[in-house]
Amino acid sequence: MRGTPSVTMFTSKCLFPQRSEMEKRISLTQGLEMRTCIESNAGLLSNFEVLELLRQRGAAKGPLGGSITPSEYKVYEYLVETPAGTQTKEVLQEFVKEVKSFKLMEAERLQSVNLRPSTAVEVHLIVEDCDERLSSEAVDALIQTVERVIPSPPEKPQEEVEAGQEEDGGEEEEEDGE
Repeated sequence: MRGTPSVTMFTSKCLFPQRSEMEKRISLTQGLEMRTCIESNAGLLSNFEVLELLRQRGAAKGPLGGSITPSEYKVYEYLVETPAGTQTKEVLQEFVKEVKSFKLMEAERLQSVNLRPSTAVEVHLIVEDCDERLSSEAVDALIQTVERVIPSPPEKPQEEVEAGQEEDGGEEEEEDGE
């Protein structure tokens, strides 16, 4: 027998204040090949909260350095390139306070944090019955709030930007040559 596995507790209180009353948590059992969920459907997590969980489990060290699987490391790699990569608990708490006047549902707040909408079209995709619930001025105010409170996603390194431009340029040259 392998012994008793350690249990990591991750408590989410930053995005949704009501969770402090219900104490939503995800518990993962480590040290076994199979992980056991202690409390299923405990609540929704933002991308930032998932990223923090992966960081706590050693994802920044890579799949071999921490206690994560290769697929969890892929999730970590993806999330650090999204707006979640630059967010903090304080930013999320501030955002929740700022958007109370818009009367967004929990899932709409979550999607706003995760996706960081920057156009009216994106807001309409996130907010259910947006035309009925928010005026065009309120949509613009929500976009301004998102841009002011939630930091932009991390910028790609210059090498990646140049590589993308070279690929685009190469395709244009081939088309010109035909």
